[in-house]
Amino acid sequence: MLAAGMDTRAFRLPWPAGTQVYELDRPQVLASKDAILQGMGAVARCTRHRLDVDLARPWAQALVAAGFDRHTPSVWLAEGLLQYLDDAAVGHVLSQATQLAAPGSVWGANLVSAAFLTHPATRSFREVFAQLGAPLRWGTDEPVALLAQYGWQATLTVPGADGANFGRWPWPVTRDPDAPRSFLVTAHR
Repeated sequence: MLAAGMDTRAFRLPWPAGTQVYELDRPQVLASKDAILQGMGAVARCTRHRLDVDLARPWAQALVAAGFDRHTPSVWLAEGLLQYLDDAAVGHVLSQATQLAAPGSVWGANLVSAAFLTHPATRSFREVFAQLGAPLRWGTDEPVALLAQYGWQATLTVPGADGANFGRWPWPVTRDPDAPRSFLVTAHR
């Protein structure tokens, strides 16, 4: 889990026996989460590995040193990460994940379009995140092509579309290619 943040999947999902979950994020974020979980008496339902790393810097070696098996297919999750990085850091994250992902691995991520970074309809959203110290910096209009450059075969959908609604998306799905978009990406290696 890249930029695991406050995610609690390791504690709440019914993992198969032997599952290893690696949570990568900045030390202060994971320390805050761990303090809350310990205060609640939460127990991980898998083998959880906490890796204190800055994903914009080299982190692959730390993951391998923590026991990650680069020869076994793995699942990679990058939710709420790439849009906060610059172009070089996005390439760095994708490159390192690709180096470690064995054939048969899966990548899941949410991405935003380039228009999301400049469109008037998203201005107030962007301003709030900038004020919180998390400005949006990166977007792509071609997520399938981007991941193909790194050896992944991707499919995508948008929130609210069939297969990505689950009765929780109240807005119509736009078909306007110039509108700001959010993509849900699944890719296979």
